Amino acid sequence: HVSEFLQKIVIRDKYEKNLETIKELEELIQKITFQAKRKERFLLAEIERERRKNACQPQILDDLQHSQNELLPSYTLTTTRDVVLNRTESYDCHVGTNYGMWMDTELQKEIAKWDC
Repeated sequence: HVSEFLQKIVIRDKYEKNLETIKELEELIQKITFQAKRKERFLLAEIERERRKNACQPQILDDLQHSQNELLPSYTLTTTRDVVLNRTESYDCHVGTNYGMWMDTELQKEIAKWDC
């Protein structure tokens, strides 16, 4: 009976140690899982921030290009440049007195919008 009794004690002791090890491992797995989920949420939020930032950049560039095109259309610049060059053949350029005649009407409208 002593041998059987000792076997039961050894088995019970091993069983209790195994249960304790299992509990410790479960706690460790829960901590790792929690940290992994938290890291995943952080990375997803960072990805979303970058997507939003990158999505805004083309719109900003498009708005700038659109504003530039509205303010000074290329035909206005070409027309004004050609008039100035044609009038300066004698190198006696009276830009102050003739500027109003040279300006394209579309450019005048745009400038009028911006005058306060």
